[in-house]
Amino acid sequence: MNSKTFSNVRLKKNLKQLRNVDVRVALELAGLDTFLASSAEQVVEQAAVAILRKNGIRNRNQSGVPDLEIEVSLRPYFEPVSGKSVVVYRVETTLREKVKVDRSGIDSSADTWRHRAEIKYAEASAAQNSTPAILNEVKLQLEDFASDWRQANGFGDAEDARGVARDDLQGLIESLGPVYEKILNDAGVLTLNDLVQLDSEERIIVLDQLKAKSPAITAAKLDGWIGKATDLLD
Repeated sequence: MNSKTFSNVRLKKNLKQLRNVDVRVALELAGLDTFLASSAEQVVEQAAVAILRKNGIRNRNQSGVPDLEIEVSLRPYFEPVSGKSVVVYRVETTLREKVKVDRSGIDSSADTWRHRAEIKYAEASAAQNSTPAILNEVKLQLEDFASDWRQANGFGDAEDARGVARDDLQGLIESLGPVYEKILNDAGVLTLNDLVQLDSEERIIVLDQLKAKSPAITAAKLDGWIGKATDLLD
């Protein structure tokens, strides 16, 4: 297995004053769809949103918000020299923003941050176990994005970037114990305000993470915590 990484450190300046992104995941598997689980797209998005939230970057599907596109492609080809089938997978994270070309007035788009990695498997059969490597690469790229964002905005670390203190969620909300509090914290929910501000998509992601640890947890339970947090803030 051989790997290559491509990035441009100069692009981190484009992340200054950025606060919201719209996470979009695209899988292009070129007939090799059995190599990735059907839930991989959701898993990739959940990992991305959690890393962004930890750093105070919000996932917002709104007009005017730049797209943070995570593309995973897996493509087979035949090497005449070796006579073997080879598989290359590419993971690419791109911040794509709408821009207007001054000389024409035409709306277009520009890639203002990009990180790409390519891994080649010498045998197509070896790529069938590539899912963990792909998900790990996605997380590495999102951590790089968050790190560049913090540097561009003068933040020292993720907690500094959020600019908030942690609330004692388990002490303030009945039935929210230390295990659930840690899961919420890992998802970037550190304060009562974070809990209240979860949108419908983020609620689904957080609920999935809670269910992974405790299958008995329900949407009603999470909604109850959110309701209690709302009451405490009023």
